[in-house]
Amino acid sequence: MDKNTFDSLYYVEKYPDVMKSDMEPFDHYVKYGKCLGRSYKLKNIQEEKCEVITYKDFLKTELYLNVTEELKNQLVDEGVIFNDLVSIIMPARNCAKYIKETLLSLTNQSYENIEIIVVDDASDDSTAEEVLKLSKNDDRIKLYRLNVNMGTYFARSYGVKAAQGNFITFNDSDDFSHHLRIELHRKKAADIKSVVTSNYIRFNPSSGKEIKTHGKLEHYGFITSFIKKEIFEKIGYFDLTSRAGDVEFALRLKKFISKEVMSHLQCPTYYAAQMTGSLTHNEINHSVQDKSKSLSYPRKRYLSHFDVQQRFFNNLEGCKESFDFPMLRSPYRLPNKLKVSNVNDLTIIGCMCTIPSRVDVLKKSFESIINQVDKLYIYPDKYGPQDSLPICVLEHKKVRILSTEKFPGLGAGGKFLPLFSGEIDDYIDKALYFTFDDDIKYPPDYVHCLSKKLEENNFLSVIGVHGTLLQRKFNNYKEDRVLYHFKKALDHDEYVDVIGSGTSAFKASLLHGKFLKEDVYPHMVDISLAKVCRRNNIPVQCVARPPSWLTDLSKEIKGDTSSIWEKLVKEKASSHTAALHELGTECWGLESIRENIINKNCYVLESSKNSFDLVKNLNEDKFVSNLIFPDEGTYRVLIKCDSAASGQKKELQVESLLSNKKILYRGFSGEGTAFTINAALHNSVSIKVESPDADSISLETEKLFSNSTPRELIEGDTVVHASLATYPPRENCLKDLIDSVFHQVDNFCVYLNRYEKPPKVINDLLFEKDTSNALHYILDYDGQPKASGKFRWLKKEGYIFILDDDILYPPDYIKNMISWIEKLKRKAFIGVHAVNFHEEITNGSGDVKSYIKEKFNFSHKVDKLTKVHMLGTGTLAFHSSLIKDFRKELYDQMNYLEGHENANDESLAVLMKQKRIPMYTIPRKERWLQSNKKMRHGIHEEHFNDQDLASSTRLLLSSGNPWL
Repeated sequence: MDKNTFDSLYYVEKYPDVMKSDMEPFDHYVKYGKCLGRSYKLKNIQEEKCEVITYKDFLKTELYLNVTEELKNQLVDEGVIFNDLVSIIMPARNCAKYIKETLLSLTNQSYENIEIIVVDDASDDSTAEEVLKLSKNDDRIKLYRLNVNMGTYFARSYGVKAAQGNFITFNDSDDFSHHLRIELHRKKAADIKSVVTSNYIRFNPSSGKEIKTHGKLEHYGFITSFIKKEIFEKIGYFDLTSRAGDVEFALRLKKFISKEVMSHLQCPTYYAAQMTGSLTHNEINHSVQDKSKSLSYPRKRYLSHFDVQQRFFNNLEGCKESFDFPMLRSPYRLPNKLKVSNVNDLTIIGCMCTIPSRVDVLKKSFESIINQVDKLYIYPDKYGPQDSLPICVLEHKKVRILSTEKFPGLGAGGKFLPLFSGEIDDYIDKALYFTFDDDIKYPPDYVHCLSKKLEENNFLSVIGVHGTLLQRKFNNYKEDRVLYHFKKALDHDEYVDVIGSGTSAFKASLLHGKFLKEDVYPHMVDISLAKVCRRNNIPVQCVARPPSWLTDLSKEIKGDTSSIWEKLVKEKASSHTAALHELGTECWGLESIRENIINKNCYVLESSKNSFDLVKNLNEDKFVSNLIFPDEGTYRVLIKCDSAASGQKKELQVESLLSNKKILYRGFSGEGTAFTINAALHNSVSIKVESPDADSISLETEKLFSNSTPRELIEGDTVVHASLATYPPRENCLKDLIDSVFHQVDNFCVYLNRYEKPPKVINDLLFEKDTSNALHYILDYDGQPKASGKFRWLKKEGYIFILDDDILYPPDYIKNMISWIEKLKRKAFIGVHAVNFHEEITNGSGDVKSYIKEKFNFSHKVDKLTKVHMLGTGTLAFHSSLIKDFRKELYDQMNYLEGHENANDESLAVLMKQKRIPMYTIPRKERWLQSNKKMRHGIHEEHFNDQDLASSTRLLLSSGNPWL
């Protein structure tokens, strides 16, 4: 390969979202910015092993007994008896070990007329089973299950929606409520009080002893809120966020609900366990006296949007609409770490066929799905002049009524009318398509669950909840099959032949142009969909779910309740059987799915060279296959036709399966053609060859080279690794840095921000074998100059040097720094640029510079080794043995502390102070290190003028007080 060709190609290292030592492969592909790569899921982090105190023992603690006396004094008998139902909502995820004790604190309430609604947030453990065991002995405990992890606030809203009580309150699955809590709150809510809150105390879940937070024992807590259910109908439910949703809801309460109906009890009724894995434990610094300074950056950023964005919710009607449940998207601009929904950039299209006899149950089905879609198309089959859809359906702004006059006789096939009528052509590439039945009630997490499953499958399949798997060479559709009924549980996803059209979902572009009007069997639309998918080699899957996730409403239909299926099976399903047999008896069943779809249609490359045949479309003169690349290399793909078609004109088309955009379109003649493809940009593609006279077409792939690291980093106790982060405005500086340092180290690691392809200086190094072996880099399309990228190589062994791209380092820099690392016995961080702070840093106004007591600039002379509070990470050096006991914690701190991506010095200083690891600035002569005069773009100038970020940095530093 010549150098010009080499320069024109892109190189990308696999995006390391987490350290590989903490990963396990996840067998699907996802998108990181514009960079595609294999997805990984984090292994479960084991919590600290400690016995959680039982509720029985907690009742004996001094903390509980002291509060009991205080609460009894507030329960003076005034002769008024309340007995209305109170609903307690409890989100629960992976809490099987302690949820029993928590529930005991609720079933033991002195106020007995309660219902305890546990919403299992798609737990991976036996949480649901534990709840069901307890519910058998106490029918006040009710279990609802989500089929996808949606977070605390979605689960709370689900519970509120399902609640039957006049009042709503909450309890987390690891906390305790005092046995007088509900009685005291209900008493305080007498007359006009609609919202009653009280204090809470945080406690050690092992010992049961209290924990002071922010310097206090008792705190106001939204978790204690006792709220009339009608308030949720007025102002809406919780926001669709993973964190801080209670704060946002409290602000809406304050804005729309009169102070006269709110009351606060100045006594603790709730005990919050300080669990190591909880959000508040991980993201709120409880040791800080000032609570406003304790929030993590994502929470603070989220809260900062409220004042601005709540202007749009200046009336109750708009507020209720924006926060109705279920919710597809948050109305706020959420930080990435707070996002729950994966459909923010997609359009959710729903389509339903209904008939007049089901008008009574239609309303329930409609209400369950309307908030889960952006548009709902309805095909009113068999509706005459005397028939009418419910007013709530006709007048809803999301509803579009399809014309039965223009497209008569489609029956249930009307569910697919928008696909071939042009109704959704304008947004076909951005649409997810869901088909619904008018006699099923859908759960609130239905669209979220199926959309996330589609994303996991790279939008290459049709999925659903009601599925049928046929026997190969089946004779009768009714008898020769396995049915996965939507009312029954399914432990894992299953490939099927037929999916029920009342529970199907897919990316609209997947079937656009493939599902045609002539494909519709009016009363067998499931069969229509099955044939379209099999004809185009599209996999069909039935998704895992808990029992009764969907609710069958057919028993509520008045009059003749027999379904279309029941009427047709009287003929032993002969029409279904005949329709499926039109494609042949060999193409159905699991064995056929594996042979013709999984192994061929979605072909995953497994080695550097692969050969396989394209699949011929059963209805067209096209050969197709979907190709998935296992890594981000650059590949050569050779198309070879049989000799019979060598003289014929053929067309080749390559499309990205993720975006459905054409990557390549060309005509060719002869026996074949070849092209190259960069898998870093196009991770999965559809290849189509149109050749009427060809009997077979094969495809050969060869990996030209890897876009990831040319080889593994050299490992060893004395190996030298240098790493830095840079971005395009500093490309000239990068070249000077490479010239000054590259030859001094064994491994040179570069994090390239904002680059769409490597700069010339990197390509030059890659072209030469001797230099390419020492070069390692990550290409990040994200567009933000994250200085934290220079800490992506902390897992390596040996001497680690962190560099800046705007500094010129001397020829003896590496060996001189190593000598100081060894003099300090590898027990400290050393650097050249450093500062010492005054004792206290407050979260007030002004620049961080105002808190600096002493500064050691990297270009200035220093006479002796000096201990410092903070080192400039552009001149940082240490041995990997120093961080071996907290390597992952340091990696996470430097790479995932959102909002501090360019405040690495401060992040490192605070963490090392907590670890009691010393930092030193070394002695040196004047101008031993120098600034690069070519530097014209500074991180400080571009980012720290942002007052939010400056304040966040001061908050971070203040958590290290006192700086002695």
